[in-house]
Amino acid sequence: RDHKNDCVEAELEYMVKRLEWELRYVRAAPWVVMDRLPGAGVMARVMAEVDEDLNRGRGERERRRREGERNVGGRGELR
Repeated sequence: RDHKNDCVEAELEYMVKRLEWELRYVRAAPWVVMDRLPGAGVMARVMAEVDEDLNRGRGERERRRREGERNVGGRGELR
């Protein structure tokens, strides 16, 4: 039982080119490129950087909070 191939050669070439383009996109995708987790040393370094950034921000927030508490009523709130 053979059936007639109605596909035109140009359509087949277009399909192949499109699939190659899509595969190129998938091959470069981050979830494909990173096929394993970073080592413990790299993870420790990244975690230390994040902790340092958080602590720096926490100190700034604490400083602003203390300045506000020190100057209670300074803006005429308690008159």
